[in-house]
Amino acid sequence: MSWYEDRIVLEIGFGSDLNLPFCDNDKVRRVWGLEPSEGMRRVLKPDGQLLYCEHGKAPDAGVHKWQQRLNPGWKCLAGGCNMHRDIPALLDESGFVLEDDNRSHIPGLRVFSYNYWGSARIR
Repeated sequence: MSWYEDRIVLEIGFGSDLNLPFCDNDKVRRVWGLEPSEGMRRVLKPDGQLLYCEHGKAPDAGVHKWQQRLNPGWKCLAGGCNMHRDIPALLDESGFVLEDDNRSHIPGLRVFSYNYWGSARIR
C-alpha cells in the first residue's frame, strides 16, 4: 500500500507533469496540479493534510555556503527555483505545523540533493 492509495493528489509545482506516471489510475481518483507561477492560487481544505517533498538548505555549513553561491544562477536556469531555502521554517512561517518531518541527502551532487519530506497541517 502506498501513501497515495485511493486518494486525491495535489501536485504543487506541477511543471510538465513528470510525476503523473507514478499516480496509479487504480488508486488515485483525481490529480490536481498547481504551478507556482504568478497568478495561480494555492489550495488546501482547512482540515487538509499537506504532503511535501522539496529540496532545500543543507545542514552542512560547507554545502550550504555553495548553495548560497550557486543559487542566483540556479534560480535563473531553473525557473525561479531556490536550492537553499529552509523548508521547515517556511512551512512554519506559512501557518503549518509539521506532523512528519524527514530530511536527508539523496543520491546526487550534495549541493542539489538535500531533501525534506513529510506532512503538515494548518495551525
